[in-house]
Amino acid sequence: MLERIRAFFNAQKTSRWSLYFIHQREGLRYALHEDAVDVLLGYLLAPIKRGKRISPDWELHLNFNLEHKSIRLVDAFFAKGDISRNLRDLIAVVDSGWMVPRSELVFMDAQTSRQLPLGTADQAFVDRAPRRTTTSARGNGRVGDDKDAHVTLASVLRTVIH
Repeated sequence: MLERIRAFFNAQKTSRWSLYFIHQREGLRYALHEDAVDVLLGYLLAPIKRGKRISPDWELHLNFNLEHKSIRLVDAFFAKGDISRNLRDLIAVVDSGWMVPRSELVFMDAQTSRQLPLGTADQAFVDRAPRRTTTSARGNGRVGDDKDAHVTLASVLRTVIH
């Protein structure tokens, strides 16, 4: 699995950090790339603050792309509706200079290497994110396939964190 993640990353434009969405049966499905790791975490924190949890069908991994070091994200890192001190410490160990300005946010389908839209939705869904559209995801734990051309970051997040 780690080799597939590395191969996917090497084919993409280099961002400092990536958030990988890994399905338990399908493997690496989506990646969100950004230099500022706190921006990536903000996309997870917003729904978790509203009582949502990471689906048992999915794993989320933060990857520091400059050294290919990964941190598996678990609900405990967000237990009090904020990013835990423990997670911040792990990030600092991996990337001592992690507090960097925002860059371009890029959402990708890892199986096709196609860039996907962020979409638009309620501003409350993500605190500082651009508005995104909502699309319904399939009920089987999968977010979509080539037949569903309307996969967005918002629809993936609603499936992965519910």
